[in-house]
Amino acid sequence: FRQLTGAKATFVQLEADTAYYQSSPQTPTQDFVLCVGRDVGRDFETLFEALVATGIPAKVVASAHRVRGMDIPKNIELHTEKVDYETLMDWYHQARLVIVNLQEIHRFTGQRALLEALAMGKATVAARTQALTSTYSLVDGSDVVYYEPGNASDLAQKIQHVYDDQEKLRALGLNARRFVESIPEGSFYYGVRKLCVESLDD
Repeated sequence: FRQLTGAKATFVQLEADTAYYQSSPQTPTQDFVLCVGRDVGRDFETLFEALVATGIPAKVVASAHRVRGMDIPKNIELHTEKVDYETLMDWYHQARLVIVNLQEIHRFTGQRALLEALAMGKATVAARTQALTSTYSLVDGSDVVYYEPGNASDLAQKIQHVYDDQEKLRALGLNARRFVESIPEGSFYYGVRKLCVESLDD
């Protein structure tokens, strides 16, 4: 952002609300993947193409304008209306895995969705964008599974690689939760507070 705009900018890392977003290992998973995201950085074309290739059922939460004009595959249950948090939490707990479908754009996008999925202790397949890889030091294949942005065949392969592997799903979920718990509590608050205090001093 500094290189693109020349602005004086400081990055403040987001954190997950680990008290609200909780894993639920005792909840049996169902036969579907979950994708939640309404922001401009989402890549639904790649997601839909990959899901068609796998044939795996999916619940997708998106804004109507983000999927306008697209053919919705039969194995996708699309939700463009507002989904209440109780329902969304149930879907997170029940989903076999979560997909964070991003494209490479010149802005930060997808961090909150990623952190929520990790905090829920879910195995997560996410696009390897600079917005994610430059923000969090996640280990590919251990904390998260990355796929190449815009590459539907790679995404399909990564989904199929873990979808029926219960041990891999469990290990990814445990490491995901462990990662978000390692982020210092209140890091976003203290980071913003520090900037505010410094601006007053200036």
